[in-house]
Amino acid sequence: MNWIKNIFLLRKIVFNILFLTGFIDNMCGMWSKIFSAVIFVELLFSLSGENRNVIFEDDFNGVLNAEDWKIEAQKEGLAFTHDGFLVIDSHSGITVWLNRKLNGNYKITYDRTVVLDSGKNDRLSDFNQFWMADAEPFTKDGVFERYDTTKLYYLGYGGNYNSTTRFRKYKGGGVKPIIAEYLDESHLLKPNHTYKVITMVNDGRTTCQIDGYTVVDYQDMEPLKEGYFGFRTTWSRQKIGNIRIEKLK
Repeated sequence: MNWIKNIFLLRKIVFNILFLTGFIDNMCGMWSKIFSAVIFVELLFSLSGENRNVIFEDDFNGVLNAEDWKIEAQKEGLAFTHDGFLVIDSHSGITVWLNRKLNGNYKITYDRTVVLDSGKNDRLSDFNQFWMADAEPFTKDGVFERYDTTKLYYLGYGGNYNSTTRFRKYKGGGVKPIIAEYLDESHLLKPNHTYKVITMVNDGRTTCQIDGYTVVDYQDMEPLKEGYFGFRTTWSRQKIGNIRIEKLK
């Protein structure tokens, strides 16, 4: 499809040159309208091609969409939008699920910050996420141990008071082996720093990059083939922005 985009781009450049030189103004009215209509249709086609792989995106402007996002929280756990961010503010366990079952190959990107200021729940810990989870029907109470029976991938970045980073595969029935673990400072959280997170699932391999550094790279011999994505934390205040999910080939 790249050659088609190049043709569109070339035609738009030609159109602009002709317009600036006054050529189009000298064309007869009918041909001028036809030429303009062709350019407009091609532009629309080009723009739609750029977005054809987007499964979901949210800039969190406006009220949090209750159809798109499902919240499982312990007492006093809150999730809401503010100034273009999803804000999670909780003294205990909370998961905010995207209500889209994902399958095949895809990429999830988003920005995320652990806020450390004067908030009552501010604590530098638990920058976590679930993905490929059999999470329906979203009726758990937010207690972390409730997910032990769920099949999913889990990344706990800066867990245990920002002392560990762990990747696990939950196999159900309480079986949740640690696949990777980091204890060094370079794999732990910084306060009020906005991280770029990229998670990919591709032909049985799942990866997760945080600020360009790969913390998860796992080729699963028995891969989870479909499931839900969720933001997870406990006792912290976090801001999340610009989530986008794209289908991969």
